Amino acid sequence: MTALPAEPEEFDGDTLAPLLGRAGGAALADALVGCRLYRDDPDEAVAVLRVRAETGRVAVRDGAGREREVALRGAYLLSGDGRLRAAVDALTTGADLALAADTRHAARFGFTGRIEPDDAARLAAAIRALEADVLEGEGDRRRTAMLAAKYGSARTVLRFTDQWLRLAGSPPPADVLIAHVKALRDASEIEQALSATEVVARPDLDHGLSPSALAVLLTQRAALWLDLFERRYDPELLARARAAAGRAHATQPSAELNRVYARLRRLEDG
Repeated sequence: MTALPAEPEEFDGDTLAPLLGRAGGAALADALVGCRLYRDDPDEAVAVLRVRAETGRVAVRDGAGREREVALRGAYLLSGDGRLRAAVDALTTGADLALAADTRHAARFGFTGRIEPDDAARLAAAIRALEADVLEGEGDRRRTAMLAAKYGSARTVLRFTDQWLRLAGSPPPADVLIAHVKALRDASEIEQALSATEVVARPDLDHGLSPSALAVLLTQRAALWLDLFERRYDPELLARARAAAGRAHATQPSAELNRVYARLRRLEDG
């Protein structure tokens, strides 16, 4: 009986490209020759003819016999003879394997795009902490919120801040509350964002916030009242925005508060 051909193995060009510059990269370049390359549709894969390791570009021939040069990054390679797998394994380090594991962990959480190596490690660590019900320190939380917004969306940030608020209890840490309110506003959840700022609504409440954090939250609250005004056109909402802005100014003026005041004046004049 004739054996069936082996199913081609797929490789990510973003992973292969940096390996070409390592010692021993020439063997990888040789193994790439003869593979099939595609970007979007495997049925449109073209043959790799040559590899320029110093630039990370490869010469290919399409189905019409035309030769052209394309970037290895952003492409996928199909190999069916095991040579490319052997060359990749020979160049792969423990750090590479750890990065691959971190990237897979982040992808399962919802980060499906390309992530820089250091960022993938931070996001994976943050996700593992969430899974273990561990509240990380303020510095790690701040960086995680920034990266979640960079590689994900406001809804992605909320997956972290919702859990952080649950783990922290009351009173909530200022950095988490500020990030949570911002993410809710970015997700157009204005009423929920306003509800999250209720902690600053009563001046006599012992909320444990520093003056700078209190000013930020009051500024956010003023901007949210303006957002709500633009939905409902209720003049009372402008009065609430001005009251929150006034408290923020009395606590600690800022450039962001100045922008809120400018917007408030435009809406009042309009």
